[in-house]
Amino acid sequence: MSTNQLQLTPIFLPRPAPSTRPPAPPLPSELLFDILRLATTNTTCDYSEPFDPQQTRVAFSGVCRGWNRVAAAQPTLVVKGAGQALRLASVIREKHAKLRTAKTLHLIIRDGVQDPERRTEVPYERCDGFAEVIEACPKVRHVELDIPYRDDLELSRPLLETLQKCKLSSFEVSGVCAMPEQALQRLLKAWRTLKQLVIPHLRLHCYRPQLYSPLSLPFLRRLDFPLASSNHQPLLGNLLTLSPPNLRIFRAHAYHYPFFVDREAAASLVDGVAPQLHTFSYQDDPRQPSLSRWTFEPIVMRMTQLKVLAISAHLIRASTFLEEVASKLVHLERLALLDSDRLTSYISADSVLVFLEALPSLRLLHLAEPLLRFWDDEEWDEVCEKTGAKGIELLEDWQPTYDEDLNTWVPDEDLVK
Repeated sequence: MSTNQLQLTPIFLPRPAPSTRPPAPPLPSELLFDILRLATTNTTCDYSEPFDPQQTRVAFSGVCRGWNRVAAAQPTLVVKGAGQALRLASVIREKHAKLRTAKTLHLIIRDGVQDPERRTEVPYERCDGFAEVIEACPKVRHVELDIPYRDDLELSRPLLETLQKCKLSSFEVSGVCAMPEQALQRLLKAWRTLKQLVIPHLRLHCYRPQLYSPLSLPFLRRLDFPLASSNHQPLLGNLLTLSPPNLRIFRAHAYHYPFFVDREAAASLVDGVAPQLHTFSYQDDPRQPSLSRWTFEPIVMRMTQLKVLAISAHLIRASTFLEEVASKLVHLERLALLDSDRLTSYISADSVLVFLEALPSLRLLHLAEPLLRFWDDEEWDEVCEKTGAKGIELLEDWQPTYDEDLNTWVPDEDLVK
């Protein structure tokens, strides 16, 4: 070896001792959900709902694939947002193992517009991609579609065909959308074990006359249905013809249908199930009520087991009717008097006092603020004193609000849970 060459001797560093500290725990799902919420540009989403790790609520937001990998690693992560990333449904279907065992799906459609005042100028996304998500959930039993309050959105045929293959026990649609009446008929025939059907603002359209057969839903417990013109009564009649023995909650809605209902047909629809109902709610269109007091009287007189009643004030304006109703509703615990936005909706303080005297089980009273416009301070103080003496909680200003941008009536929180 020449003297000009240097001999390099390798130096072996000792291997560091393994760390005795435990591995850092993963970030909680609640924190990841907040990070996702802040990273999403859609400001019209509602993130006020409490976090529920027991339910798998999956929707799609305009986020990158990295966030979908986070969702796959955190099965209880709630992902909400705009409906613009439906193309990522296949990614989540392959990687999100929780979907294959999920029993509850909360699917959300948003417009993705940052300025809420411009929401009416941007078309909403279609919900075709939801069919692919539901197919990835063979064990799903509860599906809730949360869509905007717009009537220009129709449930697509792929989604309806996929829902027909499911064995659902609960189906809810929040918002306003449209679907063929024949499609809903086929869905209800497929869901033999259905317990809850909540479609209060669903627009049903019929292209041709149909001959309906009675629907057998023996396990149906709650029904929220749009009660409107005679075009919708045949389908509702099929639901109630066999008088589901377990039906306890019936809520009729007429927000979007300012047409008068045939009183004989409406009474016959509810007559069979009236004695077994625990909750009855009729939310009318305040601008043009569709149900008259003469239609309502024979219906409510048969609801002897009723515990919750929410109706428009014009239906019980007559004092004689108040006394008759009070004598029948001995189990009533919650009463809500809604406003119908017309002079006949006025209800006197004496009429309210009749209810308070004759209802021994009443614990909660809701009064819409416009109903009190003819009351003076003495009458209001008398009602407050009476409710306080009987231990009744008194709430006022409980009514739906009209959204000028959406051009529809938006209800407040549900009275019945």
